Amino acid sequence: MNWFGFLKYLKGAPGKSEPLKSSNVLGLHFEYLQSIEAYYKNRENPASREKAIEACRQQINIASAAVKALKEENLWPVTHKGYEQLAIIFEKSAQFQEAIDLCFQAKDQGWSGNWDKRIERCEKKMKKIRE
Repeated sequence: MNWFGFLKYLKGAPGKSEPLKSSNVLGLHFEYLQSIEAYYKNRENPASREKAIEACRQQINIASAAVKALKEENLWPVTHKGYEQLAIIFEKSAQFQEAIDLCFQAKDQGWSGNWDKRIERCEKKMKKIRE
């Protein structure tokens, strides 16, 4: 399920009358997601870029709890915007090892995504720089 689907779920999709049990963690998770997307749109502005990075880090900080909450709500597996966006930022900044480490962390937690592909691409770029 993508986050649009989840937001529908939060608002009370048809046939869903039971409130979320883990609403605090999930609410934060999706608040950070919205912040990431809003700030990253303005990434050319250094202040917006930094706010996007901070929102990524905040979402990553609650990732373990979000995994548990999403599983409790049978909304698993999903992608993680914070991991994905920060990995993109690191890769574009030639911080390949940081991107790789982040991808392994996301992959180890079970988040959906193209982690192996990104790891492989970053490893190739690192190797190319060393040559």
